[in-house]
Amino acid sequence: MRMYLLFRHLLESGDYIHVLCAERLPISHPRLVQHVTRSPLSDKEGLIFWLHFIFISIFQAFYISKKYKTEKIVTFGPFYTLLCVFPIIIHGAYSITFIRSDNMKHSNRLVRNGFFFFADWLGIMLSSRLVFVSNTLRDIYAKRYKFPGHKHVVVPNDIRMLFVQSRSERAQVRTSLGIDDNDFVIATAGVFNAGKNFSFLIQTIKDLAIERIKLLIIGDEVVQNGESQRLKRIANDLGIDSRIIFAGWKDDPRPFICSSDLFVFSSRYEGSPNALLEALGCGVPCLGSDIKEIKEILLHNELMFPLEERSVLIDKLLRLSRDPLYYNHVYTLSKERCKHFCFDWGHRMYSVIHSKS
Repeated sequence: MRMYLLFRHLLESGDYIHVLCAERLPISHPRLVQHVTRSPLSDKEGLIFWLHFIFISIFQAFYISKKYKTEKIVTFGPFYTLLCVFPIIIHGAYSITFIRSDNMKHSNRLVRNGFFFFADWLGIMLSSRLVFVSNTLRDIYAKRYKFPGHKHVVVPNDIRMLFVQSRSERAQVRTSLGIDDNDFVIATAGVFNAGKNFSFLIQTIKDLAIERIKLLIIGDEVVQNGESQRLKRIANDLGIDSRIIFAGWKDDPRPFICSSDLFVFSSRYEGSPNALLEALGCGVPCLGSDIKEIKEILLHNELMFPLEERSVLIDKLLRLSRDPLYYNHVYTLSKERCKHFCFDWGHRMYSVIHSKS
């Protein structure tokens, strides 16, 4: 998780970190202090809990800032920056806000979006620096909130390390999943929700109508939303459940991505998809939906497909499964894009946090 990677770099450089959180994080260090917002409520997703969390956090952030003389505040979202309003205004703390996804795309509820539009605007106004995960996301927020150009920086996610798998390891994973040697396996990965658009790929497998082409879906629900059962029901109703492999959630999906022949990411919207970057780091040829966020990563039209024309993806998949020269071309383009994201994200973030320019 990016937050823990950032913690590691800050702690290794001698910084002291105070974390305000709703529940204890799985990390410990002599210079890291966790301040858990206590609540008598067990449901941490309900409205009452979040109202309680907001109220307590505002005053707790002020108390922590005053007691420990906080110099800088780092948050993962403008809403959380707003909760630090008193340390920023009264104590003059320098605030860095990470923006990693478009808050308005998480829901269609007008009241919810209206609240977060106003809260995000206030959080952005309070921020000394905005750190966006992509140029596309930066452009969306710049158009929506009209913040000054000198206030932001764009730092994409990186590929943590290249992943190499031996032939025997690859064969072992494929065998464990019931995949034959002659199967052409298309992998995809992510949290199960409608935005990831996995149903689009399931329908594509149906339209391909070639038994040896199979879809490996790596992931599951983080919050129960019925998406897992919905996807399995679609596969069953289409009569292709034998060609759809649900691998479940994997803390490290890379061995499973490496066992595939191709990675396809069909998301409707994104910030900067880690699953796609991990696939590039695995040395697997990649295709992605033709949306701006994914275009920033894959760049080449040969690696993109429009969501409104399934036939384009079908043609690409058929050609990739049959034409070795075309397969190698897509592999080469994917490898070239991989190099663009091989940098030290934690080190770059440390530089952003400790620079006021």
